[in-house]
Amino acid sequence: MAGPIHQGRTGSPTRRSPTRRTQQDDEQDSRKNLLLHKSLTPGLLIAASLTSPEELIDKNLLELNEDSRVSLQLSDIKLLYKAKCEDQNLQVLPKREDRFLELIHKSCSGLLFSLKEHGLGKESGEAIYQVLSNNQSYSILELCGNRLRDDGTKALSQLLEVNDSLVRLDLRSNDIGGKGGDALFKSLRHNCTLTSLDLSGLSGINRNHIGIKGAVSLCSMLQVNRVLSQINLGSNGMGADGIKLLCNGLKNNHVLTELDISSNNMGIQGCEYIANCLRFCSLKRLIMERNMVCDRGLTVLSNMLKQHHNNTLRHLNISENKITHLGVRDMCSMLKLDNMLHTIKLDGNEVGDKGVEELSAMLEVNKSVVNLTLSKNEIQDLGCSYIGKCMRINRTLRKLNLSSNYIEDPGIIYIANALKENKCLSWLDVGHNRIGDEGGVVLAKSLLSNQCLQWLSIKENDMRVAGEHIADAMRKNNTLMFLDFTYNNFSYKSYSFISDALKRNIRRYEGGAKDRLKKQITDLQKNEQILSKVNLLTRKEIELRESADDKYVQEQENIAALNDKYSQEIAEAKSLLQNKHQERRDAEARFQQKMDQFAVEIHTANQEQRKLEQRIDSERERVVRLKKEVLMVSEAIELSKKRADLEKKPYLMELENEERRLMVAKEKNKTEESEYDILKKKLKALEKLATSESGGGMSLLTGSVSANARASATPTKSNLRGVGTPVDRSSASSTPTKGKKNK
Repeated sequence: MAGPIHQGRTGSPTRRSPTRRTQQDDEQDSRKNLLLHKSLTPGLLIAASLTSPEELIDKNLLELNEDSRVSLQLSDIKLLYKAKCEDQNLQVLPKREDRFLELIHKSCSGLLFSLKEHGLGKESGEAIYQVLSNNQSYSILELCGNRLRDDGTKALSQLLEVNDSLVRLDLRSNDIGGKGGDALFKSLRHNCTLTSLDLSGLSGINRNHIGIKGAVSLCSMLQVNRVLSQINLGSNGMGADGIKLLCNGLKNNHVLTELDISSNNMGIQGCEYIANCLRFCSLKRLIMERNMVCDRGLTVLSNMLKQHHNNTLRHLNISENKITHLGVRDMCSMLKLDNMLHTIKLDGNEVGDKGVEELSAMLEVNKSVVNLTLSKNEIQDLGCSYIGKCMRINRTLRKLNLSSNYIEDPGIIYIANALKENKCLSWLDVGHNRIGDEGGVVLAKSLLSNQCLQWLSIKENDMRVAGEHIADAMRKNNTLMFLDFTYNNFSYKSYSFISDALKRNIRRYEGGAKDRLKKQITDLQKNEQILSKVNLLTRKEIELRESADDKYVQEQENIAALNDKYSQEIAEAKSLLQNKHQERRDAEARFQQKMDQFAVEIHTANQEQRKLEQRIDSERERVVRLKKEVLMVSEAIELSKKRADLEKKPYLMELENEERRLMVAKEKNKTEESEYDILKKKLKALEKLATSESGGGMSLLTGSVSANARASATPTKSNLRGVGTPVDRSSASSTPTKGKKNK
């Protein structure tokens, strides 16, 4: 059992000292963190009750290996187990607890605290914070493959602010989002111990996704952190915008040397940001796999390195980025001038034979590239001919990977013939190709003369008989120590010969360490004169430094005096600062009180505003309804007017006709009145004439004539009706009245 020996499985004490021990003594023993390597057997419980670990250690009867020591209290382990059960909704059981104790003993010993893929969540994150906040024994914290998410990561962020021993943190695949990344990067701004951080994603679920929000905090952290040298941000969904923020942080950072931003969908735009950033930072290792960089992105990167001659970048991984021979051509033009890159990985691209031709021409003049990987690049025999040509000239390439291509017998023959002359290549992988017995036989012959190749893979090809030739060649080859020929149908005899030869070469290499050291010593002896001059210069330097010691001591005394003075000033400044802090806290409290009051007022105003807005909305709806009603009434009025106009039209026409007839009647009446006046005058004249001539008989005649004249001049109703049918009674009745008056 991995736990303190002063407590058994049931929780009851299993060791009792001969003398009575106080609770303070037990607590002191628990603080010493003395742990056994495994569970005590029942027979040892009696011995444990008669002695103590301190006594066994003092008598050299018990030795603790620091590498296997678990620096955790039993209470800490129980706290972790309980938190794990809460995260997984499991019942706390003694058997499970025992298994967890054994797990802690195996995975949390020495400097390593590892709980990978255990379903840890928020509660476990808080428990780890409580356990390790005051524990400075662990330097590596591995929690990959769990479910810490944002809340659990926030708890670990608090741990980084108080723990001064952690140097590496592994949080791969913990479903950490922008909030968790923000808290983590903020805690690292002033952290002075953590040098390596891994936030990449494992294959499967729970991948991290810090995104743009996490990238903002990452940018500000990189601008002030002066310790973090390695960071892995693969598969975090940062995109081109997140890469831009990352590069802004790297422009003022000269500590970070290794950066992995694989699978972040940064595209060509993100590659441009990286290219501009490399001028200012100190990156030595850059990994950009699966980012859709394409030819244009590689061209931008190559042009930048060509113009500014970056002096720090040594390792470049741009695998699986759909790069063709066009992008490789631009990169090779840069590498012909710049001899800084040591490792180039182009696996899973579309380089083809044309791209290999460009690379081979570059390797003929480049003296820095030692590792080149071209797996899964559709390389055929023509490309191998270019590689074979450059291998005869190049003297720096140590490692070459050509696996998973379309290489057949002619292609491997080019490479095998080059191996007979090559004196530098020590690692070659041509597995997963189409090499048959013909190429295998030539490769076996090259092993007879090659004395530098130490690692060779011909896995998954079509060799059968070639196995015997390789076995014969291995009898004389003394340098090859690893040969992978699986899935090639070699005979058991060939397998046995090859295995024995490899073991022999390994023993010979290990046994030749003495000779190699002697050779190195001989080489050093050749430079003995130079070393003697260096020693002479060193003695002079020592004398100069000794003469400067007095000055240094005097300066130290002055510095000590200044330190005392400054310490006093610092103490006064601290007290003043504390007073200022107190004043600031008081001001913050008052400000917070006012802010709370202001928040209440804002809330009340917002409620009133919402009520007014609701009332305004209702009034607006009412106005809209009224407008609709007014519009409908207006339309009805217009329709009524149109109908009235249509109905009045015939009556108006009839009235006009009647008025015209009335005018005709009036004209006729005037004519008759004028005739009546004439007759009246004639009548008067006749009356006068009759009066003067005859007297009475004549007057009777005159009366009858005047009566007839009046009857003929006076208009009657029947005459007026005959003129036309009257419509207006007033106009029709006015004519007879006038006639009577005239009469």
